Formats: sequence, C-alpha cells, structure tokens
Amino acid sequence: MADAIAATLWGIYAAMLGYTGGASFENSLWKPLALALGIAALLALVVEVYRRLQKRRGREILSGEFR
Repeated sequence: MADAIAATLWGIYAAMLGYTGGASFENSLWKPLALALGIAALLALVVEVYRRLQKRRGREILSGEFR
C-alpha cells in the first residue's frame, strides 16, 4: 500500500515538475538546455570531488575495496 502511495505521489511530482518547467521555458529552447547542462556538470563535479577526497583518504569507493 505504501509503495502505491509513494509511486502516485512521485508521478504527480514528476508531472507537475514537467508542467512547471515547460511553462517556464515555453518561449526559449536554449535556456532549459543550458540550465540542464549546467546542473549535470555541477553534479558531475561534486561527485568527482567526493570520489577524489575518498581516494585520498584510502577509500576507493568504486572498487568496493577498503585499504
């Protein structure tokens, strides 16, 4: 039952996010593309910085081995 409620809420959230995003960028194609690219680049940078910090501490997080 909780799974069905969570899936419904997630579906409503995703639909509203798409609707709001579509309405916000209705007249421009490049703004949402630039925003999405910027968010993806920032997320990749954060993950890479975290990975390198963990590697420097002796924790190779992608290999599953700890030294």
